[in-house]
Amino acid sequence: MKVNKYLFTAGLFFMLLFSGCQGNNTVDGIAHYAFTGTDAVDANFAVDAPSDSSNFYFGQDNIPIEIELQNKGYETVPLGKVALKLKGIVSDSSRFSGAKGVVRPEDDLPGIDSNGESAIVLANLGQVKYLLDLVEPVYEAKIEADICYDYTTKTKIDLFMTTDPTKAVTTLKVGDNPPAPVQIVSLSESAGASNKIIFYITIQNTGLGEVVDQCFRPEERGDRKQEIVTVKTEPSVICDTDAGRIELREGQRRIKCETQVDPKNNNYEKTFPIDLIYTYEKSISKTIQINKE
Repeated sequence: MKVNKYLFTAGLFFMLLFSGCQGNNTVDGIAHYAFTGTDAVDANFAVDAPSDSSNFYFGQDNIPIEIELQNKGYETVPLGKVALKLKGIVSDSSRFSGAKGVVRPEDDLPGIDSNGESAIVLANLGQVKYLLDLVEPVYEAKIEADICYDYTTKTKIDLFMTTDPTKAVTTLKVGDNPPAPVQIVSLSESAGASNKIIFYITIQNTGLGEVVDQCFRPEERGDRKQEIVTVKTEPSVICDTDAGRIELREGQRRIKCETQVDPKNNNYEKTFPIDLIYTYEKSISKTIQINKE
C-alpha cells in the first residue's frame, strides 16, 4: 500500500509539473492563442437597418441605421474606445436629413469566450430621410460608415535563450498573435555577443482598414496621415523605436530588438509579451433603394 501511495504522489507531481509548463509556454508547437484572425472589432449593418436594395424605401420614409459590433479578440474593448460616424452622401445635409455626428456604443465589447464567441453590441446611428425629389423611378444610395477604435494586440513570441546560432528561432508559431488587424508577422533571432541575443520582428497591418493617428480625419486636411504603433514589452528587451513608437511604412515596419542572456544558463525557451498599441479605422457600406411614389 505504501508503494502505491508513493507511486500516486510521484505521478501527481509530474502531472502538475507538466500542466504548469503548458500554462506558461507553448508545448510542442501548440499556440499561445487558440483563436486567430485579422480583425478585432467586426462591424456590419443590421439586417433591416437599413434594408438592402431588395427591400425598397419611398422618398419620405425614415431610414433607420444600426450597426452590429462584435469583438473578435480576447480582451474586452472598454466603453468609449469605439466610435462610429456616417460618411459619404448620407452625411450630406443637402441630400439627407437626420445624420448624427460621432456615435459611441453604450456598452463594452466583451472579448471572446472559450468557444471563440462574443456578444453582439448594437450602435444606433439614428434615422435619415432623403430630401430631394426623385426624377427617376428608382434611386440607389450607398450608406457608408466609418468605425474607429483603440486597440492593443497582445502578442507573445518565443525566443530560445542561447548563444548557439544553430538553435536560434527563425519563425513564429501559429497562434502567437491573437485576433487583431495589426500583428507581428515575422520573427528572426540571431546570437549576438556571449551575453546577448538579437531578434528582428516585422509589424504589419493585416486587416482591411488602416492605422490612423486621428479618428475621422477630415478629407480636406493636407497633412500626411501617420500610421503610429506603440510597441511595449518587458524592461529586459530593448527595441529600435522612438520612445516606444514606430511609424508603419506602407503598412509594415521591421524593427531590431535585443535582450540579455546568461552565458551560464542559455539553453531554454522563453516567452516574451509584446504589446502593439494603436488606433484603427475601417469602413463599411450598404446599398439601399429609394423608389418614387
